[in-house]
Amino acid sequence: YELHGELRRQFESMFSSHARGEADASPLVTLRALPARQQEAILGAVAALAEMSTWEPAKFGKAGEKQESLLKKNSNPKAVEVSTTLAPATVRSCIADGQALGDANNAVRTLADLPANELNPATYERHAREFAKRHGLGYEFWDIAELKKRKAGAFLAVNRADPQSHAGIAILKYRPKKASKNTPVLALVGKGLCFDTGGYNVKTGSYMFGMHGDMTGSALAIALCGYFARVGAPFEVHAYLALAENLISPTAYKPNEVVVACDGTSIEVIDTDAELDKLVAETGGAKD
Repeated sequence: YELHGELRRQFESMFSSHARGEADASPLVTLRALPARQQEAILGAVAALAEMSTWEPAKFGKAGEKQESLLKKNSNPKAVEVSTTLAPATVRSCIADGQALGDANNAVRTLADLPANELNPATYERHAREFAKRHGLGYEFWDIAELKKRKAGAFLAVNRADPQSHAGIAILKYRPKKASKNTPVLALVGKGLCFDTGGYNVKTGSYMFGMHGDMTGSALAIALCGYFARVGAPFEVHAYLALAENLISPTAYKPNEVVVACDGTSIEVIDTDAELDKLVAETGGAKD
C-alpha cells in the first residue's frame, strides 16, 4: 500500500509535467541499482498503476449511450518506461500480474461508483454473469426460490421489503487446469447490499447518503476471483456475492423478530440496520 501510494504521488507529478508540456518523453523509472525482488515489486506496482490510470466513472445520459460493458478490461494505459536488470520473462510476468491487479482494482471502483438506480440486485447479477463468462469462471445464481428451498431465513428476512425480489447469491468459481481433489480452496464472501436504508431502524440522512456503496465487499470478492483466474493461481477460488437491498416497506422485517438461518440457527433481530457501533451505543457493551 505504501509503495503504491508513493508511486502514485510521483506519477501524478510527472504526468502533470507532461500535460503542461514541460517534458517530451514518457516518464522513466530506473530500477537497476535495486535488488531483484524490489525491482519485481516496483515493476508490478508500476504496471498496476498504469492500468488503473485508464479508469473513468460510468457515464449517463447522452455521454453514456456508446458506453461498452462496464466491467470490460480497459485499454490505453499511461505510458511509462522502466529500466531494469530483470530477465525478459520475469519482466513480462511482473507486468502481466500488475495489469491484472490494476484491472481488478478498476472493476471494484466501477461497481462501487454506480448509483443505486443503476446497480440493483438484478443488474448486479447480470454484470456478475458477464464478468464470469469473460474470465472463464464457473457461475451459478441462487435466486429467491432456491434460497427458500435452502431455508435461508436470515437472508430472506433482509430481502422481504424488496418488491422486485431479484435478490440472491451469485457464485463464481475459478478452478486451475491441473486441479485435483487435494487442491486447496479459497472462499470469498462479499456483502452485496446495493442500498441499505437500515430498515425499520432507519439511518439518519447523513448516514443514508453513500449507502449505494454497501456492496463493496462483494465487488472485492468478484474482482479477486477474476484476478486469480488471470494470473493462473494454483488454488481454487469460490466467490459468494450476497446481492440484496435492505429497504423499508410494510413487509420489512422488524426488531424482535426471530429468523432461522439455513443451518438451523435461530436469530433474534435486535437492530434491522445490524450496525455494530449502533448496537454498542444502545446496549452499553464493548465491541469485543
